Amino acid sequence: MTHYDGGDSGTERLDTQHKGQELRFTIIPPQDVNAVSAGQLAALHEKNFPDYYLTQLGTPLLTSFYLHFLSHPNNLCVIATGASGVDGLALFVDDYDTQMAAFYRKYWRSLVVGILRGFLRHPARVLVGTFKRVAGLFSHDSVIVPNLPRVTLLSIVVESSIRGKGLGRELVQTGTAALSARGVSTYYLSVVATNTAAIAFYEKIGLAIVSQTGRKVLMVGTTDED
Repeated sequence: MTHYDGGDSGTERLDTQHKGQELRFTIIPPQDVNAVSAGQLAALHEKNFPDYYLTQLGTPLLTSFYLHFLSHPNNLCVIATGASGVDGLALFVDDYDTQMAAFYRKYWRSLVVGILRGFLRHPARVLVGTFKRVAGLFSHDSVIVPNLPRVTLLSIVVESSIRGKGLGRELVQTGTAALSARGVSTYYLSVVATNTAAIAFYEKIGLAIVSQTGRKVLMVGTTDED
């Protein structure tokens, strides 16, 4: 396993052997984020999640999405790089609802363009995805969980060719160790209820379900190492 070694600079590069493969785990400081670095992570997301809603809206919007969250000083992103480039990422976000609202305000024009373009390429997927998100804003099916942690694991991506080898666990554990060093003790995530494989993975690394309503499952974990 890779352990966070502390420090206040925001830049930590931790070399480790992962299943016989040399990987570098890096915590990206916000001041180093630019469109190129955000674009690399967006490309990893696109390649490995081709059917996801944001992917359907196009590369420019997905790049803006990562750029927005990577640039916030309270957020934390761990990436794993190998000989072929970026193999995985885990993005932790502070006060997600506020930051997401800011994203919508800043990029609403790009969002509209992305929906229109996505509808032309994948009409059924984009129409259903957009409807679910708009309906969710007005639905009474959602439950507000009291005292939900401020920090959420917003995105975790592992290159498909090396899945099942523990890289996802290492990404999360490296991130939670860094969060612990910042004084953060708990975090949460949201996952679609039908994604049973993801739920099983999160339970395996120590998260527990705290709410399940409709299509959404909320899970909470601690930053303490097992």
